[in-house]
Amino acid sequence: MIFFTSDTHFFHYKLIEIGMRPFENVCEMNNTIVNNWNKKVGTEDIVHHLGDFALTWKKKLIHELVSALNGKIKLIKADHDKPIGKEFSDKIEITDKIVEIKLGNHPLVLCHYPITFWPKSHYNSWHIHGHTHGRYVHHGKSYDVGVDNTNFNVISEEELKNILRNKPDNINKLNKNKK
Repeated sequence: MIFFTSDTHFFHYKLIEIGMRPFENVCEMNNTIVNNWNKKVGTEDIVHHLGDFALTWKKKLIHELVSALNGKIKLIKADHDKPIGKEFSDKIEITDKIVEIKLGNHPLVLCHYPITFWPKSHYNSWHIHGHTHGRYVHHGKSYDVGVDNTNFNVISEEELKNILRNKPDNINKLNKNKK
């Protein structure tokens, strides 16, 4: 199966301090996200992580964290992501900043940042992003898959299809009936 998430910000205590996350401490936050992740993601599944994976990249902490997470991670690096060493290459693959895949027969554009007009948006393609921590007013077939917007959970391919197919058309969708 395929899953999507963003903005886990593992070890980022400031998100708790400024009141963005309802946890007592970083340990509770990390454990909640890891437990929610592993309830849905199997060892052979793929998780497209749209950036801001962790605040720290200390090898021991990241090794323990990555070892605890199920699945293989395809990471779009964002503003808080540091270079990842080869020791994580069996679990984490770094991708381009904008990734285009198919979700069923729908083109899907993945990027850490929300894009107003993304590739093929005029054909009503779909777009998922992170970065906004659930504080973005979506337009058209776009959605914030960050954990702050998904109850600290990953989103499955089927869940995402249900969310996006029920959203209004993109504002720049071509109207084939116009002359």
